[in-house]
Amino acid sequence: MRIISNFHDYYDCIQKYDEERDLILKRNSQPEIVFEKNIARHLYNKPWSLFSTEYYIGFCGKVYPLLGISKKISWNEHKTIYCYSAIDVHSNFEVDKNDERLLELFFTIKLKEDYFKKYNTPFYVIRRDWNTRIDIAPMLKKYEFFRIFDVNSAYQEIRMYLSNQAQPNKLIPSISDEDLLIAKGFDKFSFRRDKKK
Repeated sequence: MRIISNFHDYYDCIQKYDEERDLILKRNSQPEIVFEKNIARHLYNKPWSLFSTEYYIGFCGKVYPLLGISKKISWNEHKTIYCYSAIDVHSNFEVDKNDERLLELFFTIKLKEDYFKKYNTPFYVIRRDWNTRIDIAPMLKKYEFFRIFDVNSAYQEIRMYLSNQAQPNKLIPSISDEDLLIAKGFDKFSFRRDKKK
């Protein structure tokens, strides 16, 4: 698989070991698409969710919910902590019993629309904060997606996803029998004897 891109992601290093060059992943940085109809946020008015952003990472046919929570380090520094499960949220923030069910619901949400086919991409990121945006084929390294798929697995998943997509077959040119005989070096006496001899 060849990757055509203007940025480097964490799984690109495996490309040098892949001998198949028929598959092409075009990963151009495109501007985010803002949805006309804003999708309601699921998590709000919680102490840990005031500075949180909901993400949905679609990767090779599956959707992975992600919660990015900004944590204050010092009076002017913030660090975004990416949580892929309710356990990640529990390990970084205090969550009461009522919020546990809400977190479990968030991490089991299924999206109804198939954005893989709509945008013809193996991966995308939907971001929900004050409005809803979708980023097509973004850099997954900044979302710490290597915690879900390591370098080899991510590359293999993308390669298998692209291989399974319907590729248009190359047209076989039709050649007449006379032209094919000439192209192969035969003439009208190649399989017969000359009656004059």
